[in-house]
Amino acid sequence: MKGRFAEVLRNWPIQGIRFICISSGGRILGLGDIGANGAPISIGKLQLYTACAGVPPEALLPIHLDIGTENAALRSDPLYSGLRSKSPSTDEVDALVDEFMDAANRVFPGVCIHFQDWNGDDAIRLLARYKDKYLVYNDDI
Repeated sequence: MKGRFAEVLRNWPIQGIRFICISSGGRILGLGDIGANGAPISIGKLQLYTACAGVPPEALLPIHLDIGTENAALRSDPLYSGLRSKSPSTDEVDALVDEFMDAANRVFPGVCIHFQDWNGDDAIRLLARYKDKYLVYNDDI
């Protein structure tokens, strides 16, 4: 979806998105880097928003950004559904997430972006990168 994030997000049938939980699956607590297998994490995290804070489910959007994995066993597993490449460079990750953040905030103005289960270096860097520009947080750090 690189280069098409805004177009893809505009196709979401609900326009009143208040929270997006985005994960790369790069550091699932207790499991480590599970790549695309971490996609359900964003869904589960957002369910807590509804159960514990009363946020209507239709105001929530889970996103899994498949950027590859450092987990060689997953890359060689014939049943693995994610990208079979190693994670991109820091600069490539930053450019991709920059594009996503811009698109998400244009399509859903004022949306809060929750970074969930990114590897430690990415998690800290991304939060610092966006904290003064967008409404963001990460409950892992």
